[in-house]
Amino acid sequence: LKAAISTYPRSDRYDLEDVKRMCAGKRRYVSSVDAEKTKARCEHDRPWHRLRVYLCEACRGWHLTRLAETPAHLRAP
Repeated sequence: LKAAISTYPRSDRYDLEDVKRMCAGKRRYVSSVDAEKTKARCEHDRPWHRLRVYLCEACRGWHLTRLAETPAHLRAP
């Protein structure tokens, strides 16, 4: 895991420990298109699971979440 995460094109704002903490248990998609394809397939298989694609500020990859949009006051500036 460490070797894979250390190659992520991270933001200067986060160090390797931040990326490991924030992204270790998540699938990382290289593009929003890849993430959207997976989202569509998952929602087709399980229509009751509504997913959202988001760009991760830590690893600069794309992830899926079942959480609603992050409130503006909780987003990083």
